[in-house]
Amino acid sequence: MNKTRSKVMTIANRLVKQGLTRSIATVKAWIIVKANALRTKVKGTSRRQDALEKLAGVNPADISVKLKREPHNAHDRNAVAVYAALRDNRVFFIGYLPKAVAAVLAPLMDKHAEPSTKAFRVTGGFNPYVNYGAALAIAV
Repeated sequence: MNKTRSKVMTIANRLVKQGLTRSIATVKAWIIVKANALRTKVKGTSRRQDALEKLAGVNPADISVKLKREPHNAHDRNAVAVYAALRDNRVFFIGYLPKAVAAVLAPLMDKHAEPSTKAFRVTGGFNPYVNYGAALAIAV
């Protein structure tokens, strides 16, 4: 139970820094921690269409997704990069988690609590002029 409370308080403190009141931040933090998964899109995929096109043709069961913290990123100190690895040891950089999601997960990752990805899918690409995207579910 202490581990759960620690996660809740870490997330709540980050939400307070973003401007929420302590009571609302605590409620939202409990929802995030107790939820089955946090579903989000991956940002920055428009620059990684070649990698996503290759991943679109692969069985989703053969793809493992890793989240990597980038504390020295020049654009966002809470940046969390998303990598997709295939069984044949090929690794593709997909993009980044959205700022709001990264702001919540970054302090947990800094405390060595690695969130796991429950689901990953490549979206779009159904027409020649439609870009690919990516979505994933993260268990906190």
